[in-house]
Amino acid sequence: RASHERKAVVSTQSTWEYFKYIVYDNVIECAQDLIRFSVKIGETTYNGKTIDCRIRDPEVDKCARIIMKLKKQQETEITRDYADHLKRIWSDEGIQNTRFFGNRFNILDNAEHFFNQLD
Repeated sequence: RASHERKAVVSTQSTWEYFKYIVYDNVIECAQDLIRFSVKIGETTYNGKTIDCRIRDPEVDKCARIIMKLKKQQETEITRDYADHLKRIWSDEGIQNTRFFGNRFNILDNAEHFFNQLD
């Protein structure tokens, strides 16, 4: 019985190891998509109102440049530094405005959940 329990724990740990990199990849890819479309959309008009999707804070722009350099599926751990960069990007007004147009570029439905869990 103890052997069976150990196998279950190992199996659960290896399953988590497998899935955590998928989650990490998805969060990083979502951030990269938001950054890319923030630039592409720029400033736009929607229903007669001007919406600015650009990242305007130089510190957030630095964070965005770092995240854009990450490669997909390189088994990147979301370190404290990466998490801080991702949180700053997510909280940026331009990125949140870009998120409003998410139906144009397939942003993950659960993106908000994952970004809010970076702590």
